[in-house]
Amino acid sequence: FFCVDVELLKKYYFRTVLVCCVFFVAQEISYKISGVRISGLVSFLPTIYGKISSAYIRMQQTIGRSASFFLEPSYFAQFLFPYIALKMFTGKPKDLRAAVVVSLIVFLTKTGNGVLLLVLLWGGWLLYSNYKLPVKIFGCLFTILLAMTMFVINSDMFDALIGRSVELTSTSNTYKGDGETSGFIRIFRGYYLYADLPLFNQLFGTTSELVQKYMKNSVFLWNRDHFMNGVQMLLIYNGLFVCFLYFRHLLLLCKGAWRKKEVILLVGCFIFLMFTESYYLCSRSLLTLLFVYGFIQDDLKKHCATTIYFGKRV
Repeated sequence: FFCVDVELLKKYYFRTVLVCCVFFVAQEISYKISGVRISGLVSFLPTIYGKISSAYIRMQQTIGRSASFFLEPSYFAQFLFPYIALKMFTGKPKDLRAAVVVSLIVFLTKTGNGVLLLVLLWGGWLLYSNYKLPVKIFGCLFTILLAMTMFVINSDMFDALIGRSVELTSTSNTYKGDGETSGFIRIFRGYYLYADLPLFNQLFGTTSELVQKYMKNSVFLWNRDHFMNGVQMLLIYNGLFVCFLYFRHLLLLCKGAWRKKEVILLVGCFIFLMFTESYYLCSRSLLTLLFVYGFIQDDLKKHCATTIYFGKRV
């Protein structure tokens, strides 16, 4: 029994990526010309934040980063990275060019996680691709030169990326203060909440009611938002044992798949996002896992077909 039609999934996913990227470029052009970008959101469609207001849409039209049809640029980057992983290893020059173009789109989102995803993806390409070493070196030099050129042309982009990296350490929070940065919230804050829990709950998980109680007593600004990354969600709500088993399962997906370079990259980027984003049980993580399970399923299908074939011949 096979539940994922990988080729059909690729077909619709690739088309959706094309539409999103074209709209992203239109947003950037609109913003450069008029100072107002076209919104990809509509107030009558629900999102993960519920229905959004007209005020939120107007705010998104004037902020410095485009997000295509997504709520945040980081969500857009998370949606795009499987495309790059799937295209870069086909061996076709046109697919590699497509991966480079979409990588440029991810870079233009100006998200810190997007840039780190690109480092992981293209680092994996350097390690696993069948291209000759001179081609790989040329690709690296061209990418570095392109990035430097973009920084020179648009220094605001450089400042934005540096600003995202500084956020990891620039928290000046005091009790009920307002010094928590986005990077601190995404990477570190949830572990402080986990450390406050009783040992039993740290090991086996806890209820939403108890989590709310500890949020109210915390020195950090849980009254402002309840963001936790994927690992923290697992630790706090399901406990250390479940978190260990979950990551063991992710790593076992790579077992026997060393020739499936896409699987290695998809799982590696998935684990990275679990530590940096709210990536647990969301549509973006489901998409990534569908591709991973699809590739594994196809390998099993080929193995079964080969076994039956040899069985008949014997």
